[in-house]
Amino acid sequence: MDAIVEIRDLSKKYTSLFKKRDVLAVDGVSLEVGKAEILGFLGPNGAGKTTTIKLTCGLLKPTKGSIYIDGLEVEKNRRKVLPKLGAVLEGTRNSHWPLTIKENLTYFGNLKNLRGRTLRRNIEHILELFDLQEKADVPVKMLSQGMKQKLAIALALISDPLLLLLDEPTSNLDVKSSRLIKEKVRELATEEGKAVIITTHNMEVAQEICERVAIINKGKIVALDRVENLIHLFSEQRYEFKVQNNFGWEELQKLAFVKEVQYQSNETCNTLTLTFEDTAGLYDVMDILRSKKVIIKSINNKKASLEDIFLSLTV
Repeated sequence: MDAIVEIRDLSKKYTSLFKKRDVLAVDGVSLEVGKAEILGFLGPNGAGKTTTIKLTCGLLKPTKGSIYIDGLEVEKNRRKVLPKLGAVLEGTRNSHWPLTIKENLTYFGNLKNLRGRTLRRNIEHILELFDLQEKADVPVKMLSQGMKQKLAIALALISDPLLLLLDEPTSNLDVKSSRLIKEKVRELATEEGKAVIITTHNMEVAQEICERVAIINKGKIVALDRVENLIHLFSEQRYEFKVQNNFGWEELQKLAFVKEVQYQSNETCNTLTLTFEDTAGLYDVMDILRSKKVIIKSINNKKASLEDIFLSLTV
């Protein structure tokens, strides 16, 4: 992989002055993100997602480990690294609402030491990329929430960074605005060649636009793979049985090779969904059902969603 960002054995420990105890928010995280790749960074509240993003931005200092962006260690090369990354953190407002879109782009360009022809070229490119030409002279306070979010990402791109960090970019947006943001994120990766790390609680967003996902729980990475690989792995171990007659299915929960049992019953059908430690357990359950005279109408490999995988790894 042609890595743009490399995170190596990253840890962040907070010390509570009142409770006099340490809290390990990030615990030995390691991952890489390549050029033109979108990585979904998923985890429950308090899992360490935002802390990892802030460490990558240089807003926090790691307790242990290191972060490299384009081969430069963030801690030792802040001035050189900062123009190479752009970030949109959830809950922060990174534009000045009384100013117009173009004035905001100029202002934030100046903060990144852009001037003259380079700045004008970057502004023109971003206005075109985000379809903002007609609204360039409109004050930000007059924009919709979706347009403000587009501008937030546009401002993060003013220095043409290699890496884009997006913390919950579709949060609180309507369906149309969310779709526009997802399309632009894809475009930034596929056409602009950006490396993108996106945190989100929306599993559909991650499954739709991310090539790989990293799932973090209690500060540790518990899964890191391509989305289709994770779905295939978990789908192989989950089967749905349609059975004609009821039986004492609770005893299946006692089997060592069965991880989870779900049972639903209605007037026409009984549905038994089993998650196995490995697929060999499927045949053992079939033998058990036959021995109990249970009529099996069908068996289907139930395809897992990213949400199913997330819940199984973080609950």
